[in-house]
Amino acid sequence: MAKYYKARPNFAVPPGESILEMMENMGITHSDLALKLDITIESLDEIIKGKQPINKDIATNLEQITSVSSDLWLDLETGYREQLRYLQRQLKAEHNKGKM
Repeated sequence: MAKYYKARPNFAVPPGESILEMMENMGITHSDLALKLDITIESLDEIIKGKQPINKDIATNLEQITSVSSDLWLDLETGYREQLRYLQRQLKAEHNKGKM
């Protein structure tokens, strides 16, 4: 009988990486996308870096611009935040293990 192991990556990719790819494919600049999303360029940069989450309004606007469903954008955001929490727990567990 085969054994299966559940593996998780030791990194997290913000949904902003997907936004960057879409921008490149569509030929949209940061300032153009920020204007279309009705946010500042600074906010867009924070979203791209994963420092500011994609909320429902931004996801809805992204859907209108990219034709990618708002649910997918929100799922990417949720998965990213969950992975960050997982990595933080792993780091804390490793740190506590070293104290023993």
